[in-house]
Amino acid sequence: MNLEDLGWDDHFRTQFTNQEIEQEILPARISQGHRGGFYSVLCDEGEFLAEMSGRMQHAAKDGGGLPAVGDWVTIRTYKEKNRAIIHGLLERKNSLSRKGVSGRKSEIQGKITEQILAANIDTCFLINALDNDFSVRRIERYLTTVYNSGITPVVILNKTDLVPDPEEYLDQINKVIFGVPVIPVCGLTNSGIIDLSAHIKAGKTIVFIGSSGVGKSTIINRLFGVERQRVNPVREYDQKGRHTTTSRELMLLPEGGIVIDTPGMREFQPWMVEEEIEEAFNDIEELSLNCKFRNCTHESEPGCAVQEAIRAGELDTGRYNNYMRMKREARFIEERTNLGTQQTERKRWKAITKLQKQIKKDW
Repeated sequence: MNLEDLGWDDHFRTQFTNQEIEQEILPARISQGHRGGFYSVLCDEGEFLAEMSGRMQHAAKDGGGLPAVGDWVTIRTYKEKNRAIIHGLLERKNSLSRKGVSGRKSEIQGKITEQILAANIDTCFLINALDNDFSVRRIERYLTTVYNSGITPVVILNKTDLVPDPEEYLDQINKVIFGVPVIPVCGLTNSGIIDLSAHIKAGKTIVFIGSSGVGKSTIINRLFGVERQRVNPVREYDQKGRHTTTSRELMLLPEGGIVIDTPGMREFQPWMVEEEIEEAFNDIEELSLNCKFRNCTHESEPGCAVQEAIRAGELDTGRYNNYMRMKREARFIEERTNLGTQQTERKRWKAITKLQKQIKKDW
């Protein structure tokens, strides 16, 4: 195993100093996270079970952030115990994130967090199944996040054996995506896997995302040529999937290339601001330039070019509704994130004031 096989390149190499080399500190990549603050890491000396140094743990509590699968870190190894200590986190190229899953009470209190699904990704395979899971709107949501993360998307339509004419689904998708490769496959029969493999290159990282039961693990097993990932059947009565993959994991393919598998997501709320939504739906934004009012909300104002396009059949109603919903979600996240920051700041100053009063009293 060498670093280049793991995705090491000039972006990370320039961050690694001669001083770290002299101190026997090594670069490594996070392959899996475990409970209790432990991580599996891969480096040119093998695989180690690692934990963060005390300084990193303290920084993480202060908002420094935790390592994610796919991150490059610096470690010092203890070979006799096959253990390592993580001393630093290298700057990411990119990351794929969504809104952290939390209860309604937490959202009201402003505790909305960014959940990083994977880091330092080259290509994202967006897996949809041609059964009850198929949703053009969900594909739009995935694509919006992937585009704005600087990652190359590839749409994979799995389970082509379940429908008489997969081309009908291709036509639906091609109406809302522009220039994104769409590959029909059947994980059970190996159909289309060669076309999919053409997008996998040595030293490049691919992340698989999709709902539970879409067949991510089956496709990954085909790429490995062995039953690398456990597979669960979907429920027959509603075609809903059961979680096979329960944690994110980075794996090296035997023919080269790096795969990150992620657990199936029943809910995907992109972590982004309104401007990024507008960039992803640029066809709607171009229409809005012809609206009568500059601050048009595209809902009920007179002279709205977006609404006129819907009435004329030039803009799909479902795409418009998805656009408006995602903008509302982005606005909500932005407002709640700001609220959470304000609450943290108030608590900090409250503690400072309390300490000042105590000092005056003791004085």
